[in-house]
Amino acid sequence: MLSELNEVWTTILGTLSACGGIGGLLAWRHNKKMRRLEAKLKATEVDKAKVESKTDEFHLYKEMLEHANQRNLELEKRIDERENYWQGECAKKDARYDEQTKLLRAKNSEVNAKDEQIQAEKDLNTEYERTIAELMEENTYLHSWVCRKGDCDNGEPPRGRLKGSTFDVTRLVRTGQRLKLLERKHRDNGTD
Repeated sequence: MLSELNEVWTTILGTLSACGGIGGLLAWRHNKKMRRLEAKLKATEVDKAKVESKTDEFHLYKEMLEHANQRNLELEKRIDERENYWQGECAKKDARYDEQTKLLRAKNSEVNAKDEQIQAEKDLNTEYERTIAELMEENTYLHSWVCRKGDCDNGEPPRGRLKGSTFDVTRLVRTGQRLKLLERKHRDNGTD
């Protein structure tokens, strides 16, 4: 607007003055430069606005990124807290499992010891039963050789069914065991 006014005044003054034609030409060139500069200024303002909008976008993205980073840090903190909690829970369960395993092993050891004790008692009972059976057989054998009044004839068998037999000392369990011990001692000592 100012340039148009300036142009109008230059044209009026140029026509009035003799050198006005040269002044009008000079003013016209000057106005042309001014228009170019104004166009450049507008383009620069547009570029400046674009840069400002990009700067605003950058600041917006920066704020969003900072917010996202803050959120990530909070989530990582919560994840770490939960992980620590579950690690603690797992450690508690592992400790309880170890304690129960130790208790179970102790109980198994007790049961195995009881089983061994029961087996030893069974073996001992079997030995007692075998000894009782041997003693009963010995008792029966001895009863058959018992002399009753008038049955004994100077070492002869007391019963008729034992006539011609001799008393076998080795059939006696206790005496047989004593004889075996004596034989072993004789062998160990080297005497016959």
